Amino acid sequence: MSLKLKVVVIMFLINTFNLSYAETTSSLWSKLDTLQSQITTSDYKTIPCSTAPPKPFTGALLIESKYDQTDVNKTILVTTSESSTEIQNHIKNYIKGLLTASKSYRKATKTTQANTALACLSYWLDDWAKANALLNPEATKTGIAGRKWALAAISAIILNTQGYSNGKFELTTDQKRWLKKLAEQVILEYEPRRADNFTGYFNNHDYWAGWAVSATGMAIQNRDMIIWGHTSLQRALQQVMVSNNGQYAWLPYEVARGKLAADYSNYAMIPLMLLADAAKANYLYLSTDELKKLQLLGNFTALTVLNPNSLHELPGTQSTVKPYKMIWVIPFINKYPANNLTKELYSQDPTGIDNYSQISGSIKHFYPNIN
Repeated sequence: MSLKLKVVVIMFLINTFNLSYAETTSSLWSKLDTLQSQITTSDYKTIPCSTAPPKPFTGALLIESKYDQTDVNKTILVTTSESSTEIQNHIKNYIKGLLTASKSYRKATKTTQANTALACLSYWLDDWAKANALLNPEATKTGIAGRKWALAAISAIILNTQGYSNGKFELTTDQKRWLKKLAEQVILEYEPRRADNFTGYFNNHDYWAGWAVSATGMAIQNRDMIIWGHTSLQRALQQVMVSNNGQYAWLPYEVARGKLAADYSNYAMIPLMLLADAAKANYLYLSTDELKKLQLLGNFTALTVLNPNSLHELPGTQSTVKPYKMIWVIPFINKYPANNLTKELYSQDPTGIDNYSQISGSIKHFYPNIN
């Protein structure tokens, strides 16, 4: 089957999913009976939001990379153009607003506060959905990456809010349509990287694309999107290199990032662990070998922070990994509760770790057994 035909088939499946698929689609984050869910009413769908979102971005995603592209390891930072920075900040401000509404909902103690927070979240989603924001196909390589990161953040915020509201936050038809189109565009841009004749590499970008599409599939109840994301996890696990002593394993394309190897190993683990949770919630099972590799990846990634000198695979002195990029340990410990390395890592800064805007901020409330 040609690559073009393969993409057409994928799009056909996504466009024709039936009710049985919808019925077997579940979020990785369970619905919670929270105080906020108890005080929420359907009035949030009709009350106004006083905070206006940024103007929908419908232009070309002409974003430049922050790394020097002539550097083999992509570790040298460069100054990007003013226009590139403006586009990035515009999108970041939009996502920040969505996150603010979601966080406000989780902190609400009165019905008015809870309903207003959901009203603003819905209003901001509606505004960009109706304008077909972020759908312009003209994009640089980094612009393509930015689209999938934005979708990952948006869909994660929706899933978090849906779970925390016990399912009371519902997407409108326009919002579902927009998210579906965004996910389809991400598939269109990343499916070619899965081809046998692709000369590049399958790395953290592809894992994040898989998570972005899977998260969207869970948000709009599209099982085919979840399956597409699941294949990203499986392909990543096929690339894993296991140490000679069998105690840990690493992702070669992330370790190849020189002084950023530890940073990118942690960053890559985030979508992989979320995809593993999504797989479990949607009966997409991993093999015993795949589960073992995932656990060994956790060992290596934890050691990149706890004891990097013990890993001869790490190339030289490593840059400091920010706590929020270690948020993968929360779903990891939930899956592998006996793993002492990840528990030690989490214990160093639980609050700092549980705070990554790209996956909706805090997720600890969905993993109550993590201490």
